[in-house]
Amino acid sequence: MIQSSTRLATKKCNCNAKGWPQGVWNGGRHGHLQEAAAILCGHTPEEIGWNLHLGMLAEWGVDEHLLFAVLAHHGRPFATEERAGKEWQRVPSVGYDPMAISAEIGALIRVWFAAAFESDVETKMPTAPDFQHLLCGLVSLADWVGSTKNIFDFVPDLDGQYITTARDRARKALAYIGFDASSFRDQASGRTDFATLTKGMEPRPQQRLIGEFPLEEHLVILEAETGSGKTEAALWRFARQFEAGLVDSLYFALPTRAAAIQLHRRVNEIMGRLFDGGGPEAVLVVPGYLRA
Repeated sequence: MIQSSTRLATKKCNCNAKGWPQGVWNGGRHGHLQEAAAILCGHTPEEIGWNLHLGMLAEWGVDEHLLFAVLAHHGRPFATEERAGKEWQRVPSVGYDPMAISAEIGALIRVWFAAAFESDVETKMPTAPDFQHLLCGLVSLADWVGSTKNIFDFVPDLDGQYITTARDRARKALAYIGFDASSFRDQASGRTDFATLTKGMEPRPQQRLIGEFPLEEHLVILEAETGSGKTEAALWRFARQFEAGLVDSLYFALPTRAAAIQLHRRVNEIMGRLFDGGGPEAVLVVPGYLRA
């Protein structure tokens, strides 16, 4: 869906020109952030906005900050410039007409996302900054996955049936990169006891306390001295919650780079035992230092 939708190219020929034969277009190439913002801000022909249902978004009460959060999915703010919406033109040699193509995409939007257009839908859009950040992060992830060429190959022409293909590939992609963790749950089944995770060790008193807490408890705080096994206690609880289908992932936030590097090895060793060597690995992410 992401790849085929880029056929709507804004400001001259935009990134769409990347898929055209060499020599067809010798003008500038542009992105889809400032140019899309130009559409939202009304700096482009009015017909484009109506074709893409901006009028309905306004009726639904969609806050413009949510739309700009979507457009910030490359991870940085961008300027909204009026000039980003100028110089629209056709390219007859490849059958490119931005007005006609926006109408085609607008028609597919109603089909692909039909539930959004149901007359009895009551919409109350959240506008809190936290939700804006969440939405931006979700779109960023979708953009990264959707731009992975070995999963979503380039589709040069708009295909009305492509949404089925896109959703199928998206499901497979999320499983492939480990984002959908359900495929690993069977591997962990029966391997979440403390002895398996720690090569036969018995839990210490503080660790035993963690094992006694109900798995449904949302917040558990363990405060103990260095070397008491807090890491193993946390991993043990995660393993049991993961097996029960209550959580999908775990992350450790450490105060120093040295602590993160040291902990990464220990976490990976336990992950190997939990999944019998066949599950996901822990990824170490600190500023300027990535290890996987």
